[in-house]
Amino acid sequence: YSLSFLVSRYQDYQSVNPGDYIDIAHTPSFEFSTVERSFGVSNLVYSYDFAAEGVSRHQIGFETAPVVGRLDGHPYLAIPKLFDGWTFRPEAGVRETYYTQRLVPGSVSVAPQAVSDAINRNVFDTSMEIRPPSLSKIFDRKIHGYLIKHTVEPRIVYRYQTGINDFDQIIRFDERDILADTNEVEYGVVNRIY
Repeated sequence: YSLSFLVSRYQDYQSVNPGDYIDIAHTPSFEFSTVERSFGVSNLVYSYDFAAEGVSRHQIGFETAPVVGRLDGHPYLAIPKLFDGWTFRPEAGVRETYYTQRLVPGSVSVAPQAVSDAINRNVFDTSMEIRPPSLSKIFDRKIHGYLIKHTVEPRIVYRYQTGINDFDQIIRFDERDILADTNEVEYGVVNRIY
């Protein structure tokens, strides 16, 4: 288990003009999370991440309240399975984020504004990771007295995330806020030499 406390201020200077910067503050943030844990003797594992935060953002033409409340919870379940050298890992979770302010998008003549009208974002996410057996070869010839082993480890991950219908109303403070509906496949091959 992990309990974290954070107070931070981030500034990103946009140009050399005075006052042309983005200022993002966490005043303060509390986060409680856990690594994956099993349910008894079953193969089912769970994890979660909960945060209660005070955040703010200031830049030219845009300013939030001095402290915007943000509550975020992200529990998930997974069932890792091994079958004849193959690894299958289905996972499903939900993410609930509550903000005390929302973004009212601007137009050509009106800048976006932060208004004190709460917004609640509900997200469902699922994924499936498949790892075939690794291919390996131990070379007969030693190099400087060492045996050399080469492995090839393929993997493929499918991710689906939905429920983010109000993306344009979420104020961006950090990585918790940049979620978008996702339907993607990631694949890769890792080569290792031991």
